[in-house]
Amino acid sequence: MGNIIQKSFLAIQLILSRSLSHWKVYFTVVVGVLLSSMIMAGTVLYFDALKEIFNCEINVSSFDGNSDFQSLKNLTDDLGYSIMY
Repeated sequence: MGNIIQKSFLAIQLILSRSLSHWKVYFTVVVGVLLSSMIMAGTVLYFDALKEIFNCEINVSSFDGNSDFQSLKNLTDDLGYSIMY
């Protein structure tokens, strides 16, 4: 029983010493994970704010990808804007 505990402490000591010797790599990974999670959270908040600003849903079917004036007018009417012509 004492031999198992002694080997466990040696393994923990080895893990800690190896981890401390590579602290720069671990620090970089932790910072990268934190930055990516903040960016993802910010993206959700940003698009929610845009949705509240526009206060409407864009009807994608009203704009079929053509660059003609009528399609653009339909899209701006759906958004509640008027275009100058």
